[in-house]
Amino acid sequence: MQALSLRRQLRDDGPQAAVKAQALAQSHTSLANLYVHMGECASDEELEIRYDTKALHQFELARTAYVKGFHSTHPKVAWAVSGIASMQKKRGLLDEALGDWEEAIRLLTGKGFTAELEKATAAAEELRRELQLRRQFSQFKQPLLSGKVRRDCPTSVGGDPAASPQSKHHL
Repeated sequence: MQALSLRRQLRDDGPQAAVKAQALAQSHTSLANLYVHMGECASDEELEIRYDTKALHQFELARTAYVKGFHSTHPKVAWAVSGIASMQKKRGLLDEALGDWEEAIRLLTGKGFTAELEKATAAAEELRRELQLRRQFSQFKQPLLSGKVRRDCPTSVGGDPAASPQSKHHL
């Protein structure tokens, strides 16, 4: 917090504006990572959510500062975007998280940040698989929730296959 306070005192004009924004971005990223860790160590879910909310806010501030200090396609912007993606995933906002991971991949591709690019790519692939499974599951689950019987199932879900009227034809 003290580093952030000191960096806020830097000049906002001329070439110092970019230096200040870069320094603030680093502070916001560090604070966000601290809040993520505090959330992981929180004693209850409510406290964890509060820390995660603070982390997300700091990652968003870092993103803005990285763009101001460098430019919108600079690879350091991906650090903040990756943090935002992680927080979105944790909140269950998988489509938003995937979009952020894909942005991080675009920002990192061809810029020499191999480890970060591999991490972002793996996270995006994992999210794509999870989203695909959720969509498949929701399509399967929908008829069950609406009270419709699935005619393509050989047995009732959760029942004893031997007790099912169809089971004697399938054994």
